[in-house]
Amino acid sequence: MDDEHGAFWVSVVTDDKNVIETNKDLSRSIILQGQETKYQALEWTEVEEFYNLLLLEKFDEIVKKITNADTMRCCCAALYEVLPLAVLYTNAVL
Repeated sequence: MDDEHGAFWVSVVTDDKNVIETNKDLSRSIILQGQETKYQALEWTEVEEFYNLLLLEKFDEIVKKITNADTMRCCCAALYEVLPLAVLYTNAVL
């Protein structure tokens, strides 16, 4: 663990540099096959799972998990924006 900002990282070098850096607040920088993505983990077990996939060189699975999680978070965020309006509308109609 790095004292500077509380981060640790693991790298697997294949044809490209593949790195996951995790900060103590669970924010992560993930570099896979030359492309960097910022990602926020929800819990430490998720961090552990990503490191296991990295060490097994299952980079495609990491990308799928990031894509699916981002899609779910966007959908949930949109739902939480619309939900209060639906409640207000329902109350106004009643």
